[in-house]
Amino acid sequence: MSDPMTKHPRKQLLLLTVGLILLLGLISLSSIPLLVFPDVKKTIYQVEITAQGLSADEVEAQISQPAEAMIRELSGIKKLTAISKEGQAKIEIETENHFGNDFFRKLQAKLNDSEGLGIGKDSITVKQEELYQEPVAIVFMTGLAIPELKRLAENEIKGRLERIDGISQVVVKSPNVQNEIELLLRPSMLQAYQLTPGDIVRELQNKGKNESLGSIGEGVDGTTFSWNNTSHSLEDLSTLTIFTPKGEVALHQLVDIRDSRYEIGESLRFYHGEPVIEYQLFAANEASLLTIDQQLRQQTAELNREANQKYQLFIRPGALQEALASMRIVLALFSGVSILAALYIGYRMRQWKAGLLLLVSVLLTLLVLATGLYFTDQTFTIASVGPLLVIVTLCLGAGMLLFERYALIQIWNDQQVWQATKSRWIPIILPLVIVSLLFIPLLYSRLLKEEDKLSLLPALPILLWGGIGVCLIYLYVLPTTAALWLRARKGPDSNEHEQPSKHISSINRRSSRTEFNQNTDSHALQRMRNWIQQKIISTWYERMQLGLLPYLLALLAAWGVYFFCGPFAQADPYLQWNQNESKTLSDTSQTFTLDLPPYTPMVEALQKAKDTEIMLHKTIPELQDSYMDVTPSSITFYLQYQNQSSWERSSYKIKQNIDTILSNVPDANYSVKFAQSGVENEEKVKFTVQGPSLPKVKEVANQVIQVMEKTGDGLSSQVYNVMTSENSEGQQMEIVPKAEITSLYGVSAEDVEQQMNSYLGPQKVSTVEWDGVKSQIVLRYPKLYMDYPDQLQQAPIKTLNGLKPLGELVIMQHKTLSPTYIRTDKTYQINIHATVKKQGEGKFPTTPRTLYYSMPETFKKEIRLPTDYKIVSPLDKELEEHSVKGWEQKGPFIITFTISILIALLVATVLKQLRSTIIVILLTPLLVVPLVAGVAIWDLPVNQPAVFATLSLITFLTQQILLMCRYFEEYPEQGELSLIQSHRGKTATFMYMPSLLCIVGVFFIPFLPFLFGWTNRYFFSSFLGVMSVGFLCIPWIMLYIVPSLYRYGPSQQNEHRDHIGVILRQSFIHWWNNRGRRSHTKSSDSNQRVEWLVNKGKMKKESAEESGDRREKLCPEDFQPIPRTDR
Repeated sequence: MSDPMTKHPRKQLLLLTVGLILLLGLISLSSIPLLVFPDVKKTIYQVEITAQGLSADEVEAQISQPAEAMIRELSGIKKLTAISKEGQAKIEIETENHFGNDFFRKLQAKLNDSEGLGIGKDSITVKQEELYQEPVAIVFMTGLAIPELKRLAENEIKGRLERIDGISQVVVKSPNVQNEIELLLRPSMLQAYQLTPGDIVRELQNKGKNESLGSIGEGVDGTTFSWNNTSHSLEDLSTLTIFTPKGEVALHQLVDIRDSRYEIGESLRFYHGEPVIEYQLFAANEASLLTIDQQLRQQTAELNREANQKYQLFIRPGALQEALASMRIVLALFSGVSILAALYIGYRMRQWKAGLLLLVSVLLTLLVLATGLYFTDQTFTIASVGPLLVIVTLCLGAGMLLFERYALIQIWNDQQVWQATKSRWIPIILPLVIVSLLFIPLLYSRLLKEEDKLSLLPALPILLWGGIGVCLIYLYVLPTTAALWLRARKGPDSNEHEQPSKHISSINRRSSRTEFNQNTDSHALQRMRNWIQQKIISTWYERMQLGLLPYLLALLAAWGVYFFCGPFAQADPYLQWNQNESKTLSDTSQTFTLDLPPYTPMVEALQKAKDTEIMLHKTIPELQDSYMDVTPSSITFYLQYQNQSSWERSSYKIKQNIDTILSNVPDANYSVKFAQSGVENEEKVKFTVQGPSLPKVKEVANQVIQVMEKTGDGLSSQVYNVMTSENSEGQQMEIVPKAEITSLYGVSAEDVEQQMNSYLGPQKVSTVEWDGVKSQIVLRYPKLYMDYPDQLQQAPIKTLNGLKPLGELVIMQHKTLSPTYIRTDKTYQINIHATVKKQGEGKFPTTPRTLYYSMPETFKKEIRLPTDYKIVSPLDKELEEHSVKGWEQKGPFIITFTISILIALLVATVLKQLRSTIIVILLTPLLVVPLVAGVAIWDLPVNQPAVFATLSLITFLTQQILLMCRYFEEYPEQGELSLIQSHRGKTATFMYMPSLLCIVGVFFIPFLPFLFGWTNRYFFSSFLGVMSVGFLCIPWIMLYIVPSLYRYGPSQQNEHRDHIGVILRQSFIHWWNNRGRRSHTKSSDSNQRVEWLVNKGKMKKESAEESGDRREKLCPEDFQPIPRTDR
């Protein structure tokens, strides 16, 4: 028993520790911001430098190269790409994977010293892209006409939403309404009245002034006057008079006035058959998810109540709802696991306080974790849930293995409890060390994208503080509390650990089975052990004779699952929330696009969209909600389904039904059945010239252009618009005024330029506010009147000799667009763009892909490339990205993984757990099966939760392997030497299997709702899928593979070492004594001699054991009479 003098101070210290953890933990838990996305930025920096008036060559020489030289003075640059084009330079810098550096500040300080560039500081912009910039919530508003919706959105609703705590910005995406009053010119009337568009604009601007005139009086008697002669209606506007050389004329005689204030623009979003105003809410850095969710719901309900059904606001599923739903389902899942574990431990210990202590231990560990995160200024996001579940898995496993050992204590005191804890501390600590070492190579390899690595960063502080919490709680608080608060378990089976010889004999000898049955604690445990004895232990020797075959078959199965199921396990970006792009929500949200003929009227497109939506909801009962994006060329349907458990048909049948409905829409294309003329019948092709010298790259690029322009006979109409500009759509015309325009026409070049500008695009006249809505008055030519350069040459210009065509006053000539120079790490690139028709006039049709295959051979024949210069296509880049780059790609991972394995082996050697750690390393590749199969079976993506589910399984498996190896050490075999060497571990497996089956059942039962499709699809569905398959695989790994690997290791320290030593020593002595002699002894005599030596060593050891003190091994059952079995 413990000393009463030391028990009281220990209790006080325990209470002080627990009280401090509770106080700091609760304060930290209430203070840590709960965010959606981690505040992580990419290691890519973008610099934009504006240099108006400079050509691409001047930008390259005067801006890009000096700026690059300044930037390269900084350390840690991995890749630098400079893009030079007319009037602008862009530089993209990718740094090494050094997290937490201050490269952005150093870059700004370096570029602020811009004297060497000859430009001002305002012309330089430096930015670092955020990793996650998606809105946390999306709100739809419908129910009114578009102008009224826009007025309410800007003036009332936006401000109300911005006042929500934690919202930093509200972006309003309103329907694209033209909101213009168009004045369409009549070219014949302009010619008749000798006017230009600029004349009309000036007249309207002079007549539409609202200016201050002055004031009279002083002080309170003062009055200010303003002059307002603006139009107040369309009638006023149409009756305005315009002064012309032939007199005044009404405006409506010169132009056609068109009221486009309420006309729908080029795109419109429809929800429930009505136009939509969309609000995108962005969270602040220190915002709280729960606060935003609560206040958003309250604000939405209040606005809907005030609207009195005039309009309505809907909260759409977004990142906020997805994050909270994922957290709730994971919290409910592991709460269920914890409760089941507590019930099992309470039953196992025969006292409810043991189960309560298990739950309290998990909570205290999480509070220690929260305290550490708070004091290191960390936040809790959706990216933190995965590593948190790894810690919870470790805590539950640690608590259950400790209480399993406590249940074997017969005499309850501090010494026995601490001795039991000491025997289990390695399976508590070592798994987290091994998982952390296996996690680090993911951050320093090139197997993952940089943004995926950044999404894993929040796991590092959680694993660190979680490990500290596990050590503090499960190696001090839990054992101390158990010693002070709990008592010895009732039941005779507490002698199990102290009497291994009895259990061993009960397993190996049928005559003692009755005695073993009397020592069991309950019928449930006895039935489980009987089942294990009948189904597992009875076939032990047959299974162990398979040797390493189960492990090799498991490796082969893992490779087969990866090979056959890998293509179905698609990877998402690790934190992907866009429902229209992520496979995470593929069964709850889908997107379909219906193509329309070009230039379809919006009214017709809207009618098709409404009819199709009604048909979809009428035909598909599984459809819960939908909205549409309508443009003149397409209709995009965003469909959201009900919970999968309520589906009446399979996803394939639903998809087939949708295909049928969309395919039957008249005058529309769902499966790309036709190719319209125009843009749909064209594709772009691009080749890139690379080399170290810009002049030479330009020379090669010109040769490539020439080759492409004359490629093949009859193909000239298939490949056209070949140019070196990024803007390959347009053309550039250079206008040069004639020298004699002033002498012949009495007009200056400046006047000609000013009048010509009035023909280039719409001319903004003024802004008017009618009926509370601001609209723009725009003057423009009708379509097809001023769309081409030839039409501009006929534009009338006012001179002293009357109106003259522009072509008589200036010289217009085509000018090659300025190229764009791209330089990546001192290698220049020039892109050559061209337009390709899908079906041309040549003998064989030309497509971009055929050009990518055929043109390289043509280039080799026509162009002699210097050394270090090459012409590449997107196909070449694609093949390069998908090809294995050997050591460059896999080298960092191999190096870091090897270092991690060596560190793990070193730690295991120090802790004397080398054999079990090697088994863990050998079994880690088998977890490819749950990772791949778990996401492929349920069509889920490999994302961040899937990765942490695999790490959780590694944690759990490592813990159980270390525990099972500990059982092997505590329950050594007794019997023949050869049999034990071959089939070691039978007794330990028999003793370990009940606890393994119970803990696997505790973890697996809460996953059943997900397995049967009773839950919806969330971001953490991948976690559930991987864990479900993993817990199905773990019992078979522990039963078949771990013992077979363990028995190939070296013998234990006291396991028959004397027998082997005796044989080897006596054999050496026999050889030494008979060396050089001719032995005539028969082989039978030699065998008898060896057998006698073996028996001699065995008798010597048995006599030494019998002479020892056996009083500690005796128990009351040893003095009971043996019942007779012959009656």
